[in-house]
Amino acid sequence: MPSGPTSRGCNACRAQKKGCDRQKPVCSRCKRLNLVCVGAGEQRFKFVGTDSKPSNSTKLVPVARTSISPGLDSETTSISSAFIRTLGIGDPSSQLDTITMVNGLFAQIPRRLGSNKALDTASEALMSSYKFVYDRGQIRKARMHYGRALKELSITLQDPAATRSSNTLCAIYLLLICQNWISKGEMQYGNHMEGVCYVLNAFAETFDWTRPRHTYDNSNNLELVLISILTFPLMVEKIYNPRLNFGPWLQKALAWQGPRGKDIKYPYSLGMRNVYQITELVQDPAPHQTAFEIAYDILCEDISIMGQRLADLSISSDGKSGNEVPQQIRALQFVYGMHYGMMLPFACILNSLLRAFPSNQFQPKALEEDAERFVKASIKLARESNPLRPLGTEGIPWVLCFTWALSSDAATQTEIEDLIRMYDSDFMGANNFPVAIWTRRWLEKQTNKIRGIEEELHGIGESDADLEAVIGPGRSCCVM
Repeated sequence: MPSGPTSRGCNACRAQKKGCDRQKPVCSRCKRLNLVCVGAGEQRFKFVGTDSKPSNSTKLVPVARTSISPGLDSETTSISSAFIRTLGIGDPSSQLDTITMVNGLFAQIPRRLGSNKALDTASEALMSSYKFVYDRGQIRKARMHYGRALKELSITLQDPAATRSSNTLCAIYLLLICQNWISKGEMQYGNHMEGVCYVLNAFAETFDWTRPRHTYDNSNNLELVLISILTFPLMVEKIYNPRLNFGPWLQKALAWQGPRGKDIKYPYSLGMRNVYQITELVQDPAPHQTAFEIAYDILCEDISIMGQRLADLSISSDGKSGNEVPQQIRALQFVYGMHYGMMLPFACILNSLLRAFPSNQFQPKALEEDAERFVKASIKLARESNPLRPLGTEGIPWVLCFTWALSSDAATQTEIEDLIRMYDSDFMGANNFPVAIWTRRWLEKQTNKIRGIEEELHGIGESDADLEAVIGPGRSCCVM
């Protein structure tokens, strides 16, 4: 490796004034540090004014040819560099780098910019939205970029081929994040998800599900990362919105994913197969008691394991916080906390449904103790996740909504309401408490189906019309 930075070094090496061996497609340093490598081997040019002195020599000097990627013009390079810098990709000192590293998607976006206008404008919108949320920048500028990206997306979706593009699906995912950050007060709960499901269906049908799974590098395959990231929230949304329908690709994906033994990235209870089964069965819960008992037993085991992992990491961090904690431990804390938070709402659902059956393999007192344990675990998770605010904790209000719905203790509910308000304060216009009320009402409706009685909802306060004015049924999706 060269001893110092060169004019042909990649952006990451030049920024740190480090030597770059200019290997393609990733230089050795970027590969070792898992950084995004852009610009390796490309000559930078310095433009001089017309008043500079001309050369005395008329001899033509041969200039080495440079490798310029198609579509990688100066504007695209500028956007890519700004994206890497703004989101802290590859910067261990950045708190957001832990999130982007775990996500696996953001690091792949810079190299795709310039090939899809919808993705380009969505990336700019994400950067503006991030600056508003994190630095309280200009909301007007953030919404201007967001509106421009929506307009470009609507144009892109007129092309059937572009609709099936992973870049277009990635653009929609980024816009969902922007919507969550800057437009919570102006959107109805659940809007856009039907449109996302429509585009995901079109895209996932083109994926080669016949290719053996072991031949894919899941962490570097944008298509697989997108399908994984978007399928889970859509399955959760299906609990509330039965209009969401997955295409035939989902059954191919479930067969391709294989049995439990191959699901090593996620706990089994969060595997695509298990989540899909739960979201389908809860629509008509009465005939599925045995399936709920099996799923609940596995879920409780996974929650105990994940809780212990978090406790062990807390001990290993030895009282340190923020960047004092090694990045690897921070990444594991984020991943385990995310999995823990994803499992707790499902535990709340199954606990409520099982208590509605007249008899089951679990003792009523044991289920009540489990419910109390889930409530305490959710509150603890919300408090311990506070240092990750605002962008590493967007799912915490969802966990707290189910916890509030499960709890019957007034003092505990007040504590949870305070936590919901605290997390809502991170995003302008956010108001998750009506969602908690709606969740409690939905749980009561489902348990009444099991008991075979007419709906008798007491003590909730708001009418259906009041709740729908805040959380649904949702406006028409502009993606659709």
